[in-house]
Amino acid sequence: MKKYIRGVIMSAVILSALQLPLQPFGKNKVITRDFRWEICHTEHFDVYFYEEGRNVLPFFVDLLERVYRRATALSGVEITEKIPVFLYIGHNEFEQTNITDIGEGTGGVTEAFKNRLVVPHLGSRAWLEYVMHHEFAHEVQYAVLFSGFWKSAKLLKFPIYPLWLMEGLAEYHTGALGLTEKEMYLRDATLSGNLIPLDKMQNFSHLKPHYVTLAYKESHALMDFIVEEYGEQKPYEILNSYKDKFDAASVLLETINITLQNLDVKFREHMEDKYRFASAGMKEPQEYGLRVTKPNIYWTFNTNPVFLPGDMGGKDSRIAFITDKRGVEEIVMQDARSGKTTTLVGKRDIDYVENISRLGRGISVSGDGRYLVFVGEKEQKDRIYIYDMKSRGIERIELDFSVINSADISHDGRRVVFIGMRGGHTDIYSSDLDGKNLRRHTSDFNSVSDAVLSKNGKFIVFAKERTVNDIERPHQRDLYKLDIETGSTTRLTDFSKDEFSPAISPDDATVIFVSDKDGVYDLYALDLAT
Repeated sequence: MKKYIRGVIMSAVILSALQLPLQPFGKNKVITRDFRWEICHTEHFDVYFYEEGRNVLPFFVDLLERVYRRATALSGVEITEKIPVFLYIGHNEFEQTNITDIGEGTGGVTEAFKNRLVVPHLGSRAWLEYVMHHEFAHEVQYAVLFSGFWKSAKLLKFPIYPLWLMEGLAEYHTGALGLTEKEMYLRDATLSGNLIPLDKMQNFSHLKPHYVTLAYKESHALMDFIVEEYGEQKPYEILNSYKDKFDAASVLLETINITLQNLDVKFREHMEDKYRFASAGMKEPQEYGLRVTKPNIYWTFNTNPVFLPGDMGGKDSRIAFITDKRGVEEIVMQDARSGKTTTLVGKRDIDYVENISRLGRGISVSGDGRYLVFVGEKEQKDRIYIYDMKSRGIERIELDFSVINSADISHDGRRVVFIGMRGGHTDIYSSDLDGKNLRRHTSDFNSVSDAVLSKNGKFIVFAKERTVNDIERPHQRDLYKLDIETGSTTRLTDFSKDEFSPAISPDDATVIFVSDKDGVYDLYALDLAT
């Protein structure tokens, strides 16, 4: 039984003087709108939403109750009080919450004192499902550790609880969701000797850049190992043991009769045996191609590369890509032969773009190499940016969408195809470079992503998420081809897992894409004629 109550909670429009952590380019918190909240009551939740989230609500409340049933069954913990959940549409509006500070990389928040859960819907149901299973596991943990009298005093113990347990259990609750990414991180870290020692995962704040994601995945693997080695209920026994203890040594000795140091040794041996066997016969990336970017002291992400045509003075040896080498996302140009790099868009452009998006296409370039298109964010609003390689100037397209990503410029440089979200649903749109002649190409409740336009401008290849009959992975992404003139779509792939990130060959005959159909992310080619 779901009941709706209309209410109004106003948020003032302010510019905070405090700099938030993890904000790009020194970004301040900006609140751009009043949120007129309504409440949907379910059996176990009070869901707060506003008008843009109304279309998402039926799926979301069903998801919440499914998450509740799975989490309580896994843990044996019943939560008696209703949990307030705040649903935001898009990350920009999620960052405006006054419940806590939100960084660009935050996927959801579970607040311990009032048991409030705050999440954004970014378009993908699969991603939202993953986040909800993770965040609700924290609600279970808080019910164990902080319930009863003297909650405020119990919260003082919060720093004592190791994140390898708290985040590991939360990731464990996600099951097979995100499994391929988890295996990718762990295989690479294990074989390269970069697994993080367990005594370094009491918290994650001291970890090097990009090690935090590994810490989450490694903590998940640790919970898998404990379940396999000691029993299914042991992670929850460890959690319960912390109620009256203050250190990992006494907790682990009581529950699984091992010290943290010896657990680390056994876990590391297990991981090395597992991935040495799993990687047998695999080749290093250098066996397939030339390494273009140089390794750094710290891990850096160099992603979304595109070749720049030689018409603007190059010889087809230049590439542009997004890098966070200097701590924030920037777009750089590099000569693939000499390795010389030039920053095109970066820290100096803070007044125009605060954050550059890696989602979907990331970067696109016109056929003559003059215009480079990407999606960025300024003052809590996504915008499409056009960088002129000739004048070195930046223009932006102002469009009214909750979320924009995956912008792809046409070969002739006249139109841009992109993914836009309105009313909680994503669709494919296109417009002129000045934002005029906006056209909607799809109208589908299923999430779409990664739209790319053919060189002849006649069709679009994109990924679409659909629900499948798989309890562990209820959503999968397939590739589709959209005829622009007729609006008809044709499914191109139907593997059991995900296909995404398509690229169309210069002759429009072949699609190169990524799939994890065999359990790892690999590149595949599809002949459109056959």
